[in-house]
Parts: sequence; structure tokens; C-alpha cells
Amino acid sequence: PPRPQASSRSSEGADMNNNHHQEKRRKKGEECQKLLLMMREAGREKYELRRRLDAWECLNSGELVVSTSSFDVAVHDISFSPSHCSGCSATVAYHLLELWHKLFIVAPSQVSIDQRFLEILLQEEPTIQSKGLVESKKQAVVSIATKSEEGAKMVLKELRKRLVASQDMNCAEILGKVMEVEGFSMSKDYAQLAVEVLSTRMTNPE
Repeated sequence: PPRPQASSRSSEGADMNNNHHQEKRRKKGEECQKLLLMMREAGREKYELRRRLDAWECLNSGELVVSTSSFDVAVHDISFSPSHCSGCSATVAYHLLELWHKLFIVAPSQVSIDQRFLEILLQEEPTIQSKGLVESKKQAVVSIATKSEEGAKMVLKELRKRLVASQDMNCAEILGKVMEVEGFSMSKDYAQLAVEVLSTRMTNPE
């Protein structure tokens, strides 16, 4: 029998074998993709369930906000990130900060104030195009200084550090807004800081 025919059959068999392996790899890839989507969906459902459980616990105990320990467990458990979009991140941050601010005003003693969080609020970022977010950050600092004794100490320390070392106009504006609020526990300390800053600037004008 002629050999070319056998060679042709062998080639066809090899092609079929390769196609079979490619099909198996494709199916495995699709299965992995489906599993990844299912894991992400399970993570979102877990976060939503945890949030609802915390809300029910707060409702049953009469609390208005989630306690610090419960919040930390929820955050570290799934590393939830609100947005990775550079176009909408400022808007998302604004609404989250507004929500935090309202919860803090309702129950300041039950909301933990982190040092890093305060530093972010005081940080002036020229790249932020959202005027609402900039003003919301300033107002949040004012509320921390005037509605929480521990927060007032933290804000006073940060403002003194920034205003004495340099002419931070953002912090100067925040200090001015704090001075407009009457009757909070450390109003005299903030007034003294304002006097120190004015005295320093008069002594060493640029």
C-alpha cells in the first residue's frame, strides 16, 4: 500500500489529539473563571450578611453605630474596597466620609478616631478635584475637635505641629472654623494655639 496515505492518517490523528488537549485546557480555564466569580460573589454576600448582622446587633442592644471591635472584624475579614476607579473614587470617598460624619455626630463616644485617619483628613491634596470632598474633610476635623474630648486633644496636637512648623493654610482655616464653635471642652486651648500662631507670624513674617 502507498505510504503517503498512512502518513496523512497519522497527521490527522495528531491534529485531533492537539485539538482535544486545547479543548480540555479551554474548559478548565472556563471552570476556573466561574470559580473565581463564585468566590467574589460569596465574598460580597458574606460582607452584606456581616453588615446586616451588625445592624441587627446594634438595633437589639440600642446602639446607633457599630462598635469598634465589630467594625474591625468586618474590615479585616474581607478587605472590602469601595472603589478602584480614579474617576469616581473622590465621589465615593465623599459619600463614605459624609456617612461617617453623620454617625460620629450622633454618637461620638462610640466611634473610634484613628491617628492615620486624622492625618488623611488634615492632608491637603491639590489633585482632588471634588470641592465637596475637600470641605467635608475640613468639617469632619472640626466636628472631631468640638464633639470628642479625646478627638480634641488629637486635633490640637496635629494643628500645633503643622501650624508652628509651617504656614499651613489648610490647617489655619480649620483652626478658624473650630474657633467659631462655642462651648466645647478645649476651646481655651485652641484659642491659645491661635494666639501662638499669630505671635509667631508677627515675629517672623515672610
